[in-house]
Order: sequence, then C-alpha cells, then structure tokens
Amino acid sequence: MTEFNAGKIGSLWIPFVIKDKSIVGEVVNVFRRTINIRDINNKLLSITALNYSSPIYVNVNYNQIWFVNFQEYVRPYENVFFDKPFIIVGGDLKIRIELRREKIATPRVCGICKLVSNVRKRELMGFLADLYNRVSFFLDIIDKPNNILELVEKMNMETKILDILYGIKKYIIEKDSVIMQEMYSMLGLGYGVTPSTDDFFGGLLGTVNIYLSCNTLKPLILNKNLVFKKTNWVSGYLLYYNHLGLFSNILEGFIESIFKMEYKDTINYFLSLLSVGHTSGLDMALGVLAALAVILESIHRGEFIEEYFKLFFEN
Repeated sequence: MTEFNAGKIGSLWIPFVIKDKSIVGEVVNVFRRTINIRDINNKLLSITALNYSSPIYVNVNYNQIWFVNFQEYVRPYENVFFDKPFIIVGGDLKIRIELRREKIATPRVCGICKLVSNVRKRELMGFLADLYNRVSFFLDIIDKPNNILELVEKMNMETKILDILYGIKKYIIEKDSVIMQEMYSMLGLGYGVTPSTDDFFGGLLGTVNIYLSCNTLKPLILNKNLVFKKTNWVSGYLLYYNHLGLFSNILEGFIESIFKMEYKDTINYFLSLLSVGHTSGLDMALGVLAALAVILESIHRGEFIEEYFKLFFEN
C-alpha cells in the first residue's frame, strides 16, 4: 500500500478525521493529481496533490507531488474511510493525517468590505485596465478552448451575461429580487469536468456574496436541484461551494491583491490561476473581476460593468 503525508487538511474534512474511525464515502472520479469523493452526506470532498488549498481538500505534501499519479492506485467507486491516523482509499492508498491547528485550511475572512470602502473608484478601474494590458499577452497565447471568453463570442452570450450583472447590481442597490433563471440556463457550458460557465458564476457569486454578507445583506443562494439539472455532480458542488465563498487560497489572494492594487501579487495570483484545471482558474478569475465591477458600480455609480465587459470580452 502506497503512503503519503498530508499537508493542509480542509475544514470540511474535520468531522471525519477527529474520530478514531469513520466512513468518509466513495470515490467519484480520479485524475492524475486529484481524487473526488462523494461523502456519506452526499457532499463533495477531494484529495489533491496540487499546490493550493481550500476547505474541501486534503493536500498531499508539496515535496511529494511530482511523484503522485493517483490513477495508479485508485479507481472510481472504491471506499474511503479514516482509521486513525490514516485516510485510506481503496486498498492501495494511505494518507497520514497530523491534525494540528496550523494545518487546517479554513476560509479566511476576506477584507473585501474595508478594501472596497477605502479604494477610489477611478484608481481601481485604472488598475484593472492596466492589469488587463499586463496579462493580455497570456490571454492571447494560451490555447484553452471553450473558456468563458471564447464561449461568449461563439454563443452570443453578451446580452445574457450583462443582464445577470445588472440584475445583481439592482439587488445590491434596491434589495430587489434578482432573476436567477438566466444563470441556471447557462450552466454546464464549456469543456472539462467543471464547465466554464460554472466556474465563471462561482467566482462572480462567491465574491458578491462575501460583499453582501459583510454588509448584512442576504446572499444570493443557488437552488441545488436546479444546478444539478444543468451540470454534473462534481462541477455543481464546486459551484455551490464557491458561490458561498469557499474559495481556494489562490483565488482569495487574487481578490485581496486586486483591492490592495498590488501589481506583483495580483499578476502572480493570476498566473497561478491559469494553471488551475483546463480553464477553471481563468474563468473564475474573470467571474471575480465581473463581481468587482458590479460592486463598484453599485457603490459609486458610473459604468464599471460596461467598462469591464469592453476591457476583457471585446478586446
């Protein structure tokens, strides 16, 4: 049996690994560096050898990731259980857990509210425009078909996305109900295990909901049943987690560095996001930027949503 050591342990794993023995669930699918698991509560957990953490992941130690190919040890439908101190997957994989406070990955409180209130609107829009100029080279050369930029162009989705963004703005300003049906109709579009529209809306709603929660406004909560009618189970759950603000540490850092207007950190986080999934990191980053445009326009007025759209989708 192959044994690895855990680095970070996502907080959603804690109910299973604080016991001496527990049944976690079963494997849904396996990739080279990620195992997706349906737990006994029908929720998504993952084991990963990727170098970013989140509340849903158990991370294999970074110094071991180059040697990891989970497909050599694990198959779909194998059982996952905890037998202290190991998470055991099937009959061939063990991951040693050392449950210490510093190892637990929890959603950190994002400073978005204070940062939004302190930033000058034109400075931030100028920062975003300059950011686009600095990263546009990468957007031009990456060969990632069916990302959100390409889907919008191919499927003429400009009006639908703009309607959603303006609907969220209306909700923030007027506390009026936002029409979510347009969003549900667009889920599941794109390539990969997590289609591009799902990732885009995860970044968009997650950032907006952090802002709403910080300002004691009711967050925009997706209907799980409608989500799973439009996309696959793994993507649906990742979207659901993300829209509640349960982001990876990379996306959290990306959001905070933008509002701090730190070029070096923002670009480093952006480049790190490009390596996440097929197009997932890029699509989520563009969702975050859309959310920031909506929030800015809601607070300061102006035409930030149109400026954002022209900047990233019409260049």
